[in-house]
Amino acid sequence: MVQNFYWGTFSTISTMPGFEGAPFANPISFAQVNNTPYVYVSSLDQSIQDLLVDPRVSLGLSSAEKLSSPTCGTVPGVGDAESPLCSRLTSKCIKKEWQCGV
Repeated sequence: MVQNFYWGTFSTISTMPGFEGAPFANPISFAQVNNTPYVYVSSLDQSIQDLLVDPRVSLGLSSAEKLSSPTCGTVPGVGDAESPLCSRLTSKCIKKEWQCGV
């Protein structure tokens, strides 16, 4: 699934003042090498600031990204992006140059 997509949702536990402890999801583009996604993000990005305090993170992918999926509702008037038939993948990330693996 990783080789077919370029975008995902990078989810962390927020450390932003006023939102501490809340889930925080950030759309993010990624590159992949041998089906391993790599994200290239500035250390000033809120997601990275969150990771410096709490290393829990996930990278979520959905086949709704494909604009040709009738199951996921990306063909006008057909399907539903929240359908159980719409493939999803969530992985955990490790702190190795912020490398994520599935």
